Amino acid sequence: MRKECDVNRVLNCCREARVQLNRKNFEPDWGLFNGMQGMIKEIVYKENESPLDYKFPQYIIVDFPTQGGPPWIKNKPTWVPIPPIKITCKKHCCKFKYIPLSIAYARTGHTFQGQNVGPNHPIPCIVVNPRKKSMELLCPGLLYMFISRATTIGTPKNRSKSTLFFCSSNMNKARISNITQTKNGTETEKIIKSRKWIKYLQQHSSNSNIPKKKKNINKMGRKNKNIPINNRQHYNIQHMAKIKHDKLLIKKILIL
Repeated sequence: MRKECDVNRVLNCCREARVQLNRKNFEPDWGLFNGMQGMIKEIVYKENESPLDYKFPQYIIVDFPTQGGPPWIKNKPTWVPIPPIKITCKKHCCKFKYIPLSIAYARTGHTFQGQNVGPNHPIPCIVVNPRKKSMELLCPGLLYMFISRATTIGTPKNRSKSTLFFCSSNMNKARISNITQTKNGTETEKIIKSRKWIKYLQQHSSNSNIPKKKKNINKMGRKNKNIPINNRQHYNIQHMAKIKHDKLLIKKILIL
């Protein structure tokens, strides 16, 4: 269950405000997943109810350009109603209601993963503040993630058509020429741990010949409905025990 501290206590929004889905995956296959951006088109309340009375709306209609599911309104296929949802507090003693949206005129890199910008995409371009080099040392690969969102950087003669811009003097050639070492020339702690983990996987890898029928079983044994329920539960217990063992093993490797 989510903690109440993970949820925005107040959502200040209005029509045409740019928002994103916040900590909720309604239907990822339709493009309605955590971090997906859209624009508010309408805020709908019950009859004789008003936000001035501290009432929740019935739903907020948001235009998600990449929405690929069944249309809610025939002539507006990308408009989706987002209702308030209930979650349990961290003590599991009570429930409270919130709207899974947040203002999204600016976003973190983590919530922008998996999306592209440029021609034929909902977002035409992004402006990135790369911070100092220490940011990349603490989060290896994050700067690459920012850069790889762009579908074009224009041409040498016309950079104005680029879909990626930087707003800080911290972005220079040195930032991307060597991002695995500190100022002293030593590898960063996270890179060292990553190398240890890769080496461990290489040493313990093996070729397994799994029959096609068994490949249809996913990690929790749900896809293959032909498996008896008792066997499926036994598979789940074994799988969860293996996850716990693997997590402890990873910690030991990273401590070495």
